[in-house]
Amino acid sequence: EERIHGKIHLKDFYIRRGFRILPPVFLYLGVISILAVFSVLPITRAELPAELAECLLFCRNINPITIAHASGGWYTGHFWSLSLEEQFYLFLPACLVLMTRRYRAHALGALAVAVAVHRAQAMGACPGVWWLKYHPDIRIDALLVPAMIALLALSPQLRPIFQKYLRFWPLGVVVFLCLVPFGHGTTWGLTVFIWLLPAIVLGSVLNPANMFGRLL
Repeated sequence: EERIHGKIHLKDFYIRRGFRILPPVFLYLGVISILAVFSVLPITRAELPAELAECLLFCRNINPITIAHASGGWYTGHFWSLSLEEQFYLFLPACLVLMTRRYRAHALGALAVAVAVHRAQAMGACPGVWWLKYHPDIRIDALLVPAMIALLALSPQLRPIFQKYLRFWPLGVVVFLCLVPFGHGTTWGLTVFIWLLPAIVLGSVLNPANMFGRLL
């Protein structure tokens, strides 16, 4: 949009985003509510309003009470990732609008590194608090890194480099990490995956004709 029109229209962006996300959200939560009211699902009427409010406000990944203790949390628990995505889309447009193109990728990369350091410190200080890993300040780099790589891939100088070198090695590293238990469940292991998975996707997009690209 910026390349075509010369600017980013935030209003149009959020309207498109709303029409893409909200209809299935309303439909799903409506069905869940009906089934819960008629006791088809194990969601109590006392818990239902809080769960619906957090899903509709896209903050399902913040409140530890509903994350950890809601009897029917399984049915809306996956909204933590959608909440993270929508929280990210509140931040990203402002970053793109307020910053010049030259510094956007640098800012996203620096913020992703800061989040990784914060995650290591926070989860190291609270090893038994399992729901902490769903917090936006702990997981937002999973979206910051792909956004940074996407911006870098727009560069005419960097795109051929990505196309040449992002062919096989990122997938090989991920397969190695999956086969070798070293690092599983650790914060640094999560950080490695967060940085490598976008590289795998970009490598397949830039090389769609090779075996690796066709496989993905």
